[in-house]
Amino acid sequence: MGIITKFIGNKLVKATIKSGHIPAEIPSNEKERLEDLKRLKLVEQNINKDKRYSSFPKLAATLTGCSQSAIHILDEDTQHCKVSYGKDLPTEIMTKETPRQLAICSHVLNNNSKPLVISDVSIDERTKHAYALAPGFPRFYAGSPIISKSGFTLGTFCVFDEKPKTLEHSKIEALRMLADQFMNIYESSMNPISYDSDISNDSEKIIGEYYSSSTILFSDFVGFTKKTEELEPGKLIEILDSFFSGFDKILERFSIKKIKPDNRLY
Repeated sequence: MGIITKFIGNKLVKATIKSGHIPAEIPSNEKERLEDLKRLKLVEQNINKDKRYSSFPKLAATLTGCSQSAIHILDEDTQHCKVSYGKDLPTEIMTKETPRQLAICSHVLNNNSKPLVISDVSIDERTKHAYALAPGFPRFYAGSPIISKSGFTLGTFCVFDEKPKTLEHSKIEALRMLADQFMNIYESSMNPISYDSDISNDSEKIIGEYYSSSTILFSDFVGFTKKTEELEPGKLIEILDSFFSGFDKILERFSIKKIKPDNRLY
């Protein structure tokens, strides 16, 4: 934050805390989170003019029926508005950088990687004192965490509205998917480290990759044990090969990841 902006921000923080405001707790993985944020350079990058990202907030506002939307990134002490939709010019300038201790989005960092929905920020215990100092702020808030492939929450994809309201599950899910899509596009543009498995010295190294939503399929061959007793080894291998080849085609078609079991015997 600039020197003047930071000075004003510090005065606001002190006044709000004096009135009873309790800032969001610092996440237990804050050090690692900030290191991941530094690695991706999200704070430094100017993405508001990039066509890959500029339409995201408008799409979020349209899908959720809200008047405003923004992508916020939170570093050690500041919430940075990277791109937004629906704000007038004075509000856009004033909210470009916000003290983290006053930011609603700071509560998303401690929300177990789940979206946070506050129907009325003017009466919610977490936000009502900050709202009292900025009564022109929208009453409704919903924010979905922006999570890196390493699994750290770096900010939020949020929507606002002037009137208190609720969002049905499908709209909250749409906001979550937009947050995921934003992070996927950004990390791909940064040429991240490959998350594919590397095989070295007959051992397999697996690097984890975060997914905010997933479905796991377990399959079994009915009557397989009996078939192994009846078929010749060559014929059995031929049948299994056709089955596995079919599965591989399905996985490739729908971009499904295959989790390989290890080769240990139990």
